[in-house]
Amino acid sequence: MKFIENCEQEKFDEFVVNHQYNHYMKTSCWAKHKQREGFIPHFYAMEENGEIQATALVLEKKNFFVMSSYFYIPWGFCIDY
Repeated sequence: MKFIENCEQEKFDEFVVNHQYNHYMKTSCWAKHKQREGFIPHFYAMEENGEIQATALVLEKKNFFVMSSYFYIPWGFCIDY
């Protein structure tokens, strides 16, 4: 398996939309919406033989008072557990 940081958004969304455990909060559209609130999106995927097997939309929010960030994955990973 190959870990992909900053996966192409088209490939990312295609996988999420067609997956049985999909949710709109796992797509790049949700990431664009959250960017208006100051979140920084990160698109991660696991790939095997050229096919995506799992994805995760990770949202980062910087806390300027403490000079740190927190991260979360809305609705979890998109993977067949």
